[in-house]
Amino acid sequence: TFLGAIAYLPSVALSIKVGLWSVAAADTIIYGWIVFLYFNQSISLKIRAVSISLIFYIIGIILLLIVGPFAGGPVWLFAFPVVVSILLGFQLSLFALAVNAVTLIMIGLLLQFGYMNWHLPTINPVEKWVIISLNFLVINSIVTIFIALITESMQSLMKRQKLITAVLRESEEKFQNLFEFAPDGFFIYDLEGNFIDGNKAAQDLIGYKKEELVGSSFLKLNLLPSEKLLKAAELLDKSYNGFTTGPDELLLNRKDGTQVVVEIQTLPITIKNQKIVIGIARDITERKQAEIEKIKLENQLRQAQKIETIGTLAGGIAHDFNNILFPIVGHTDMLLMDTPEDSPSRDGLNEIYTSA
Repeated sequence: TFLGAIAYLPSVALSIKVGLWSVAAADTIIYGWIVFLYFNQSISLKIRAVSISLIFYIIGIILLLIVGPFAGGPVWLFAFPVVVSILLGFQLSLFALAVNAVTLIMIGLLLQFGYMNWHLPTINPVEKWVIISLNFLVINSIVTIFIALITESMQSLMKRQKLITAVLRESEEKFQNLFEFAPDGFFIYDLEGNFIDGNKAAQDLIGYKKEELVGSSFLKLNLLPSEKLLKAAELLDKSYNGFTTGPDELLLNRKDGTQVVVEIQTLPITIKNQKIVIGIARDITERKQAEIEKIKLENQLRQAQKIETIGTLAGGIAHDFNNILFPIVGHTDMLLMDTPEDSPSRDGLNEIYTSA
């Protein structure tokens, strides 16, 4: 509106000075409409675009019909399809070019048959008008089509960019959901071991909230027992050199002082030229405990099997001794029955019988 006022005021002053009251009135109406469009934000963008485009055409026609070809009319008509190409697209810009062509032809016919006289008279107006019109239409068409194609390409590029941005945003949201609600703990840290992020499972695993985790490190939080520091340093060194690691077992200290056994895998990646590491930790404490009733049960089973074997062996030995001793007892008993009470052999036989 400010720039419009710079053009509007001198134009109206000059029009009044030379007696072109119709031009002054048209300028005032058009400038008033532009101001209205500027301050009334409820009007749609399409209506604004059509209004601005028509203003260029109307001003051009008014100046051409009243003042003649040597005023600013051709400039405004020239700008009409160019503005349409920018605001309304390629197809409507072709329509605007056709409107310009028809307008110039109609003015030429009015000149030919003497129905129109310009405010500034000229010699041979029809011939000059034909030459002006042809040059005007050629240049106007080239500029308009060129700008329209560029504008259309830019709009297409912007649509594609918006689509790509929407797809990326959707993918990012999906990844964020997968990351946050994954059943395993996901730790993201730099090559110095400083945490960048951690999902809900990671927070639950070690007992630290995200705001406590981010910006800290394994050492600062004392997550690793002293005997596991060397192992953690080896894993970090492999990640630094671009190698994946794991699965490896690590014992972590939780915030509440308890410990948790995890199976961890690491994956080094690069995001925005920054090398980071994704660590995936799975709580295997229950599994390790289960492996320990199991080991105990196996030990108890082996002990029971040993006892059973010893019992079987003892029973077999007892049976073998019984087979040996039974005939001794039997024959000794029969000898005692046949031996007189006063026989010197009787005492020996009694000893054998009692011992057996």
